[in-house]
Amino acid sequence: MHLEDLVTRVVLNAVERDRTRSLAWCEIVLYGGRSEAGRMLAQDWFAQLDAIWRSIDAHLGSDVGPENVSAAVDRAIGHIFLLLPLAFARPQVQKLLSGRTDLKALLAAHVERDAARSFEEAGRTGAESSERSKEVRERIVQAAIDILIDEGASAVSYGAVADRSGMVRSGPSYYFPTIHGLLETAQQALFERAKARYREGLGDPAAAAITEMRLVDLTTAIFLREVFEFSRENIGYYSVWMSGAQNPDLRPVLASFLGDQYAAWRRRLAAVAGHDINRTAVLDIQALFVGKLIRAITTGAGMADLSGAREDFSVVIRRACV
Repeated sequence: MHLEDLVTRVVLNAVERDRTRSLAWCEIVLYGGRSEAGRMLAQDWFAQLDAIWRSIDAHLGSDVGPENVSAAVDRAIGHIFLLLPLAFARPQVQKLLSGRTDLKALLAAHVERDAARSFEEAGRTGAESSERSKEVRERIVQAAIDILIDEGASAVSYGAVADRSGMVRSGPSYYFPTIHGLLETAQQALFERAKARYREGLGDPAAAAITEMRLVDLTTAIFLREVFEFSRENIGYYSVWMSGAQNPDLRPVLASFLGDQYAAWRRRLAAVAGHDINRTAVLDIQALFVGKLIRAITTGAGMADLSGAREDFSVVIRRACV
């Protein structure tokens, strides 16, 4: 058994045997990231987890180094966050992690189910179509997003949204007849924001001759921006992401976003390597990015804590391009 086997085993257990406890931990650690006391607990939790994994690694005799052990922990956590809400069965995840099936193929069932629903349809209302109506709707959606970020999806109510947006209590319900519709619109807006940021950061893979080191630099820069500029929004974003585990209606949106990111990474890596990229390597990069981001935003990591991020990204990108 090697460290890679440990990553696989932990992820497989999380999606099946330990599913309930894994979901609970994901929600707890994200909630903790909203307060100083919670961040301190997360720091202690991650430190102990790293120590346990280093002890296991030493017992296995692989001696990959403490930095690489921490990166393996991040990758396992990233896989869990990415895959748990989509409710894949253990055999599906096992094939995915071993490269025997393609992520896009697994996501297809979710995407095809109701991907035709548009952003506007999620918040369909009887209100008149006008600039004023659009402005008010945007204000309501932003208020819902702020509540999602600060308190979580369960705190979103007409009263809370009205208070945040400076409206009368009945105002939000006129534009969004159901809280479910308002939540879906707010959730979609969070996903669209994240997608736009990643596209802006990485740019068009065909626009220039991107090198391996340039891709490492871009990935690191995007990661640090997400940590330092959008930490609060990412707490809300991943809280919404994890709610897909209890809300099947949200899964098509998650699947579409994850599939787009997977395809974009695969294209960029192929442009660097000059050949098609192993699909397992692509998913590993996504998982490492997400796992490191979860660690950073829930522990309140500073620049010193993040100093090894570039090397971690360099290792997985280099491995993918071989």
